Amino acid sequence: MLAWIPILSQENFPDTPIEVLQFADRYQTALRWPIYRPQDLLELPEGMTGWLLPADAEDTDVACGVWGGEVYILGVTDRRTGRAQTLLGERGDAATGCGDGMGQSPV
Repeated sequence: MLAWIPILSQENFPDTPIEVLQFADRYQTALRWPIYRPQDLLELPEGMTGWLLPADAEDTDVACGVWGGEVYILGVTDRRTGRAQTLLGERGDAATGCGDGMGQSPV
């Protein structure tokens, strides 16, 4: 089983103040949407990007969304830094064990 968690960003929620999104981001794990079958992905909210991960995982670097009735699987890059993002923050270098701060960044 997989889970989908909406990315709480102003791109996904343009009319929501950033302070509200930052507050809600602290409870992001409570927003997990279960994905039992591939077809369940088509029931995701149209035009909204979210994290896709195994249901028992804590972090992922895979995102997905539905646009025009098609599911898109993608990675997320911080527009300010150009660095790849994960659910928990910026993706570290597996070879060196180095990573950046673990705070969630607006995407």
